[in-house]
Amino acid sequence: MNLIKNSSLLCLDQNKNKNFRICSVTGEKMNEGYCILDGEMYIKNEIDMLQHILDKTHYKSLKEAYINEYYYWTQWEE
Repeated sequence: MNLIKNSSLLCLDQNKNKNFRICSVTGEKMNEGYCILDGEMYIKNEIDMLQHILDKTHYKSLKEAYINEYYYWTQWEE
């Protein structure tokens, strides 16, 4: 079953009954990572997150973006 939210995928792995997201950069499954703007985008790896912040936003660092609530890091429950 695939649920689509703002062009990012929230999925349920029917074989393992685990929720996961799809990284907007790499396309990989992820159980933890960065959630941008409350689910508009998900990023799995820190290096990809930093590149996104520097290339696609006006923020100068991950810390600045976090303080301004642009993203948060989380783990999704099973």
